Amino acid sequence: MTRSPILPFLPFPIFPEEASTLAGRTDHLLFFLLGLSGFMTAIIAFLILWFGIRYRRRPDNERATQVHGSYRLEIAWSVVPLLIFMVAYAWGASVYFWAYTPPPDALAVYGVGKQWMWKFQHLSGQREINELHVPVARPVKVLLTSQDVIHSFFVPEFRVKQDAIPGLTIPIWFIPNVTTAEMREKTGNPNFQYEIACAQLCGLGHYRMRGFVTVLSAEEFQKWMDDEEAKLKELDTGGANPFAQ
Repeated sequence: MTRSPILPFLPFPIFPEEASTLAGRTDHLLFFLLGLSGFMTAIIAFLILWFGIRYRRRPDNERATQVHGSYRLEIAWSVVPLLIFMVAYAWGASVYFWAYTPPPDALAVYGVGKQWMWKFQHLSGQREINELHVPVARPVKVLLTSQDVIHSFFVPEFRVKQDAIPGLTIPIWFIPNVTTAEMREKTGNPNFQYEIACAQLCGLGHYRMRGFVTVLSAEEFQKWMDDEEAKLKELDTGGANPFAQ
């Protein structure tokens, strides 16, 4: 991880790298909400302190001035915050609907969580365990379910997180925009991997339920698909399922 572009003076990273088209949208909304919350908190704290000093207890012979209020002031402090928070609501809703509406041409992959691994299968038959190969700059839709308990598919750099629930198939999609090789060069870490974490406590082996997303260029991804398809044709299992655990 590199330093935050919002707080570059910090000597340590506070956010994962951005590696999908959703990441920027999510981070901008988060920064807006943090700034808005901090601003409102500062105003409220200042008013509490100011009122505590300004209207502190006085000598017995000092009488308070009666204030009957102002309709304009009451309307202003009701309407202005409402409009500000409606902006936050509309912004959040737009990001949510965009994040949960995959395009029709997205590359579909079936994903199954089970104690304690991730299994993926492409529509053309290629199967993977604890690893998912995807092309860069192309929508990818993962159709998630669970074989046993609730798991959660979470890739921090993509800013995607979705529970995998037994009996349900739930889609989650993303468009990776930085290949694994490019991210290794960017971070200076030759061993960098996009990690798939299970973000839902799912049993004693929860801590080791990890997988990795490998983002390839379009040419590299097609070559990988062709190689895996050739392996499937050569594989003679005698009717057994080599992926059964």
